[in-house]
Amino acid sequence: MTLAVENCLISDIPNILSPEKVYDMPDEKVIMLAAESRQIQRERERLQSELEKLRMGLAACREHRPRESTSEPTHSLFSSSGSADASERRF
Repeated sequence: MTLAVENCLISDIPNILSPEKVYDMPDEKVIMLAAESRQIQRERERLQSELEKLRMGLAACREHRPRESTSEPTHSLFSSSGSADASERRF
């Protein structure tokens, strides 16, 4: 039943809005049909602004992320046992 109704509705679409009908429409009507609502425009602007902030934040994070070391550090606060060496304990 649903498929029959859908087919009935879909079959008339080429007759409802054809390229020829759009061509014959006044410019104002085409603009009205194709235009986004002001609410949608504001939402897109808000999302674009948020996206730009996120991109800037990502760039800052990448700039300040720790660099991977290719060699072992020559000095460590902790010995291999995990406790601070006596000579390095200063409070």
